Amino acid sequence: MVRFGIIGAGGIAATHAEAISKLNSGKLVMVCDTVPERAAKLAEQYHCRYGTPEELLTSADVDAVTIATPSGIHAAGAVPAAKAGKHIIVEKPAGLGLDEVKRMYDAAEAAGVLFTPHQNRRWDDDYITVKELISKGSLGECYRIESRVMGANGIPGEWRKVAAQGGGMMLDWGVHL
Repeated sequence: MVRFGIIGAGGIAATHAEAISKLNSGKLVMVCDTVPERAAKLAEQYHCRYGTPEELLTSADVDAVTIATPSGIHAAGAVPAAKAGKHIIVEKPAGLGLDEVKRMYDAAEAAGVLFTPHQNRRWDDDYITVKELISKGSLGECYRIESRVMGANGIPGEWRKVAAQGGGMMLDWGVHL
């Protein structure tokens, strides 16, 4: 049984908490956030405890962490998590640049823990269907695929469009496509 902690209790954290709650081999044991009330609310909803990032990373009850914070601060959670011996799943995009992502991979490798960016689109029905059609040769030779994604009312917003937090629209939304 893998015991999970979630760093960040904003919007995407609930999606991760829900997915973890459905695992036969995993359990959500702790959440943390810079806003304690937000962590408390998520913890209550998923029947686990909440605390500070430091408490989560030093907890012997946490084997793996999901980093569910804005992209610009993923490394701030992932590097200490690796040093604490926690396996790491980080939301996409993993970082705002190659140096930042390399720092996270290097920290995980040095600590002997797993590090992986989460890419949920791999399991969406439309992607699976297209992948199967291409694999079977049903479409002939595929040389170009176009994909589009829209946010609320067609406008992705909040921190995503701020380069220092989400990397800007191309980095943040580009990984979805």
